[in-house]
Amino acid sequence: MNTNNTFSFVSVTYVGILSILATIFCVTLVSLLFPRPVYSPLPPVFIEEQSLCEDSGGFWHEGFTPEDQGYCDTEYSIRVAFEEREARHKYLVFLTLSLLGIVLLVLGMVLKKLPTLFSSALLWTGGIVFLVATLGYWSDAHIWTRFAIVCIGLIFVIYGGYKKIQQ
Repeated sequence: MNTNNTFSFVSVTYVGILSILATIFCVTLVSLLFPRPVYSPLPPVFIEEQSLCEDSGGFWHEGFTPEDQGYCDTEYSIRVAFEEREARHKYLVFLTLSLLGIVLLVLGMVLKKLPTLFSSALLWTGGIVFLVATLGYWSDAHIWTRFAIVCIGLIFVIYGGYKKIQQ
């Protein structure tokens, strides 16, 4: 039996398991620091007049036909406020996880005294955390923000691979 292949398999398995657990730890920690906003709907109320609707924070939708008088969306202001809080939450989680991922990537590249298994696990964890952050915010990000995210990720992956090959 070739012990080098066994050691490599065990090492890769260890790095993979450690990276996944560390990623779960990071995501859970950020979820504890920034809890998701909760949507609290109002009890259903039927308002038939546009002025009363708008005074109560609702939004009046005009009818499509002369017989259709329209309707009041009574939860409009609550929903808009919730969507703003949710967008802010996604952005904070993205920033925190991205910075954490970058810090872990840098630590994995810089800390030479760590055993190779730990530095590899730090690199993988940083990459996975950065990926989780990006995927969570990707749909809300502007196209230039997406481009910057991809550029930053590529720079760190290429540089990290270069540094690992040099070791």
